[in-house]
Amino acid sequence: MVIEYVSAGVIINSYGEVLIGCRNDDGMWEFPGGKRIDGESASIALHREIMEELNIPIYILKPITNLTDMSKLNKFVEIRFMLCFCLDASNIE
Repeated sequence: MVIEYVSAGVIINSYGEVLIGCRNDDGMWEFPGGKRIDGESASIALHREIMEELNIPIYILKPITNLTDMSKLNKFVEIRFMLCFCLDASNIE
C-alpha cells in the first residue's frame, strides 16, 4: 500500500479572509499546499509549496487536523492541515 503525505495550509490574513484556490484540472476547491518530499517535515513542505505556488511568506500557527483519504485504489493520502497567517498576499489574484 502506497502512502502519500501532503501538507495543506488554512491561510488567513489580517482581515480574517481565508485563502482557497480552484484547481485547474477538475474545478474543485482546495487549500494551498502539496506533497511532502521524502524526509521533509509537514511544516517545511508547506513553506516550500506555498513559496513555489504563491510566493508569499506564511507563519504556521498550529496543526489543525489530519485527514486520511482512502478513496484511491492501493493508495492512502494523508493530509496534514495547518493554520497559517499571512501578512501580505497582495500579489495573489
